[in-house]
Amino acid sequence: MSGPGETSTAIAIVGSVIVSDNERVREQARDTAREFGRQLALAKVDIVVYSSHPNSLETHVVGGYVASGQAAKDSIHVLYPSRNYEIDFPGATAQPNLFDWQADTSPDWEISFYESLHKVDGMLILGGARSTLIAGLIGIAQLTPIVALRTSGGSAETIWAQLGTKHTLLTRDQHAFLGRPTWDAAAIGQAVQLFAAQRGCLKQRAAAQKTALRSAESDSRRGATAAIILLVVALTI
Repeated sequence: MSGPGETSTAIAIVGSVIVSDNERVREQARDTAREFGRQLALAKVDIVVYSSHPNSLETHVVGGYVASGQAAKDSIHVLYPSRNYEIDFPGATAQPNLFDWQADTSPDWEISFYESLHKVDGMLILGGARSTLIAGLIGIAQLTPIVALRTSGGSAETIWAQLGTKHTLLTRDQHAFLGRPTWDAAAIGQAVQLFAAQRGCLKQRAAAQKTALRSAESDSRRGATAAIILLVVALTI
């Protein structure tokens, strides 16, 4: 992400409301999305969104993010194609300073969407269908920190299952936690903290790899030095 996203943590919001005849189920999904938005703002992380389509949960995440009163300037990154877009997000008119608008030259929203996944620091996956499944699999392949809720259904449930076997940033207990049947504000706050936990895991691995590389280089230098000494001794005998 450009601007604040270069130094701030940026979480992509991926997914949509799974079509249901039960309005209570739909409203529960929207409430969960709004609470995630609030908790992400409280955690001082940026969010990346793509569409305010009525079936999208992104607009509700943005609504909770803005309503928290904790959103920073340019902390809501909106990526959208140059045409055929829906970006009427809550708070965009009243608090435009919170939004970082990034138009893509491509007319295809999928190109903007998938390309951005290589730049984000994490993915929140709720519900969703085909594009959500592809996005989640991309995240797993590139070891992006992911929070996917099993009970949100759709592709999020599929990605949650995949996290248990193919994503090594979550512990068994953390993965089980994301499979819980109910979600309240406290549980959603804990889920948001899993982004930091996964980033910490990545940093530890990078540090361990760096240490191992330094050790290998040191062994190589010692081996080269010993070879030179042996050569010198042999030439002086």
